[in-house]
Amino acid sequence: MGRRVKVGDIYTFRLPNGKYVFIRVHQDGVIAVYKKRSDSSEDLPKQEEHEFFVCVYKHCYRNWQFVENRPFEREEESWAPPFCWVDQITGEGALYYRGEKKSCTYEECKDLEILAVWDENHLTDRIMGDSKWQDSFRKPVPKN
Repeated sequence: MGRRVKVGDIYTFRLPNGKYVFIRVHQDGVIAVYKKRSDSSEDLPKQEEHEFFVCVYKHCYRNWQFVENRPFEREEESWAPPFCWVDQITGEGALYYRGEKKSCTYEECKDLEILAVWDENHLTDRIMGDSKWQDSFRKPVPKN
């Protein structure tokens, strides 16, 4: 049986180019992908500089190496920024923040990360700069 994933955990995995990427677990199934890439799985980021935040499937952690748990200083820091939840029927966006969906204007959500659950191969593609599959995400449309 594997280790139980906890908020504040840092994991790493090797990219196709041989570099290591680091992620940190946040509340609500979200991970933060650190900007820093490294030649060693032991060269952890010292600064909290993130490239992006996404949700991942739990099975992803089985393939990743646990590095350490770095507790958040304040509970507020353990939450990711808001996401845009796109209704698949109407195309209208809503804010998804701290586990809740709230109405918003098109302007409030049009530039936010689209809420989706990612698998490891899609995450790796995005980190490596291949995001053509993102075109399949439905973008929010302005309300009439």
